[in-house]
Amino acid sequence: MAAGEDWVYRFSEQEIAEIMDAAATLESSGRDIVTTGRDDFLLPKTAATFAGIYEELKNGKGFVQMRGLPIGDISRAR
Repeated sequence: MAAGEDWVYRFSEQEIAEIMDAAATLESSGRDIVTTGRDDFLLPKTAATFAGIYEELKNGKGFVQMRGLPIGDISRAR
């Protein structure tokens, strides 16, 4: 692990924008997170990225560090 960072995924600006837009749409819908499904959180451009991350988790190293999401701009609904 120390020799490289092939286990790190850095989200692009386009991916971040799509994730943040989907989150804002979900939040404004008032839908309960417990009843939220795939069809409620559409990521047409970023879906392939998450499929690749899932594949790495399941059949690869078993871990991925994801970087770039602006966590300071995200709130937790209560």
